[in-house]
Amino acid sequence: MLRTGKTIRRVPNRAFTLIELVIVASLILVLAIISTPLFRAAYRNLELRDSAYNIGKMMRYAEVSAVMEERPYKMMFNFESRAYWLLREDQKDPKGDFKKVEGRFGEKFFLPKNLSLSGDNSELIFLPNGRSTKATVSVIDKSEKKGFDIKTTGRSGQIEISDVSEK
Repeated sequence: MLRTGKTIRRVPNRAFTLIELVIVASLILVLAIISTPLFRAAYRNLELRDSAYNIGKMMRYAEVSAVMEERPYKMMFNFESRAYWLLREDQKDPKGDFKKVEGRFGEKFFLPKNLSLSGDNSELIFLPNGRSTKATVSVIDKSEKKGFDIKTTGRSGQIEISDVSEK
């Protein structure tokens, strides 16, 4: 209240009422409930695409490294544990065994639990002349019925990633 002379004038409150706050909170909650499945699906698609492209990038790295270093590289897959990793020929070993690559590409990589890994060959060899084992590796999200095939054609520089979503 504000007194000005003899009259008392009421100053209007400039705040939100409880009902207005409840209505706004309810609208935000409804929007969050509606958008959660959309975000979840988008995240799963991103995870699937990222996993497939990471495998393709590692294949390209192995191919280029084999040519540059003039020694074979081998990409290994364990389909049961959804893992993949890279090896290269040990030039000091007279048998030509393969050993783990140093650095980031020498790590063992695992796909997220919602994805499966399959293929027609658990070993891909990349040769110094640019050729490689002809093979197909698939990364599939069974719940979404979507996936990608990563193919090596055996020819130099030929690694293809294609969408194989089931209709």
